[in-house]
Amino acid sequence: HFGSSPTDLFPQALPVIFSGASGVKQERKLSVREIKIQRSEDCGVYAALARHSRAKALWRTAFSLISSRGDPWEKFHLQELPEEMARRYRYDAIKSKWIDDIVRVKVESLPFNRGAMRECFRAKKLSNFSHTSDWSYASNHVAKRYIEKVDAHVYFDDVRLQMDAKLWGEEYSRQPTVPKKVDISQMCVLEFINRPEKPLYHLEHFIEGTYRKYNSNSGFVDDLSRNTPQ
Repeated sequence: HFGSSPTDLFPQALPVIFSGASGVKQERKLSVREIKIQRSEDCGVYAALARHSRAKALWRTAFSLISSRGDPWEKFHLQELPEEMARRYRYDAIKSKWIDDIVRVKVESLPFNRGAMRECFRAKKLSNFSHTSDWSYASNHVAKRYIEKVDAHVYFDDVRLQMDAKLWGEEYSRQPTVPKKVDISQMCVLEFINRPEKPLYHLEHFIEGTYRKYNSNSGFVDDLSRNTPQ
């Protein structure tokens, strides 16, 4: 840079005015070390802003994709089902404590699928932070109930186990050498407080797509070679 002075190239080197012990204002220039520290701090701020902007852009893209796809359960007219109040129990694996609140849900009366131990019901839940009661905008969930009657603690033990596993999965995925990151869906317990006997259900977000079972509680493991831990 011909014709440039050090202060043109390094504006941080401009004189800094400070007061000495005598109260007389003096001038000095930042040292190379101070300039490097300042640059490092500036880079950290810029990197944080860049990450924040990228996260916002990704959320906007995801929202646009979801909005353009529409509701995959639209044909089932879940918004026409009767609204129910339920007490939701969520487990905080970090603090090892339960949190409960009241939510508004709509659940089909007949299961659409079943596994070896539980049957599944389509459901919608309004967010407690929603400013509208339009159920067509409510999120899709799957409510699961044990086919055979079990003690209430079984529902809560299942949620605690899954949330603990989610916490460990997040820790695993933070390791730089993992071949493939993993995640486990959120799950909670719903208690239908206005139904006879106040039945319990598990509730999970509906995940659109083709479902493939790679392992089971009975020890089955799919032969397909995968990087996902089994």
